[in-house]
Amino acid sequence: MDDDETSLNAALLEICNVTRHGTVGGVIFNLRHEDLDPKDWRMEPIGIVPLPLSRPFRSEGQPFLWFPWFGPFIESDVERSIENEIKFLKGKHPNDPAPSVESLRKTYTPDAKIEASDKIVIGRVVVEGEKTGLHHEHDVQRRLAYIQIVKPLGSIHSLKEPIVFTGSSAMWTGGYSKIFLKIIRRLCAYHEIESIHDPKVKEIVRRVAQIDAEVTPLQRGKETVKRGAQADAAAALLHATALATADLDFPNLVKARIRYMIDEACLVGYCWGRAEADMRMKPLAEAGYRSRAAAPSGGRISGERRRQKAEQTWKPLALRLAKETRKKNPTLSNEALIGVMKNHRKSGDELPGEDTLRDFIRIMIRAGEIPPKKSRRS
Repeated sequence: MDDDETSLNAALLEICNVTRHGTVGGVIFNLRHEDLDPKDWRMEPIGIVPLPLSRPFRSEGQPFLWFPWFGPFIESDVERSIENEIKFLKGKHPNDPAPSVESLRKTYTPDAKIEASDKIVIGRVVVEGEKTGLHHEHDVQRRLAYIQIVKPLGSIHSLKEPIVFTGSSAMWTGGYSKIFLKIIRRLCAYHEIESIHDPKVKEIVRRVAQIDAEVTPLQRGKETVKRGAQADAAAALLHATALATADLDFPNLVKARIRYMIDEACLVGYCWGRAEADMRMKPLAEAGYRSRAAAPSGGRISGERRRQKAEQTWKPLALRLAKETRKKNPTLSNEALIGVMKNHRKSGDELPGEDTLRDFIRIMIRAGEIPPKKSRRS
């Protein structure tokens, strides 16, 4: 890989991991979104120059885009890549069934070919996973960013395959490695500090300890959940700082082993703490969540019942009246149609108010169910 390719990859990594916007090789990237803070939500880099003699292919968790720096896209190369992979897999695992040609064709065929001056932007973001707030969102959510390719003349091509973003401190992604660093990241976010080495750490621990010391025995018996959480968070910060700044004067292999054991110990504590919360507190929390959500849910059910009743009662009548009246007098305005319906309402027919009828007529005209008003000149 030459210097140009190295600098191009560095620019792509900076965009994907830090800034989420910039221009590389004439291609404009804007992957910024309010639900995808780079500090909290991470993506696999896109557009990275492949190793020499290798060919770009589809990666899990993102669409396959063919960038200008990959060189020209040649259809025959796809078929050649399929043949070579099948041949390689049969030689390596002769008794295993080879992947289908269609699946391999999808692997090597891009979803879009990007040209210089194209712009890659996020069209929408879908949050996938639990949204109750009972667990840290990094552990229970993925965020799917559906991107669009905007051409220089303004045409837009939307892709079906999203870029998958995962939480930067998620305990269940990236293997069970660096658990301690992930916990530190959450501690820093909670205490609103940049890093575990921030000078504010000592002040935070001192302040919380002082508040805790001033609590009387009577107050301590009635201690609020919030105060207990603050004290635990400050204690966690204190111990994490001690571990992170410990001087491990050992050979590298021993230090690596110690760090591995720290990660394992953190994982044991985290998993068991979550298990206890799930067994003891989560049923109560879920009951409270359901109770809180009951009123809006009741409103949704009531609204659905009203819609069903409308489909069975006044809507067929309103549609029939509008069609018959418009057929007799094609130049009659929508307001005049509403007037005809008002006369039927006075005679006892179940019809809603003028605003509802006006919206209904507009929707039916757009749907082609009611012919639009004809001009008197035609």
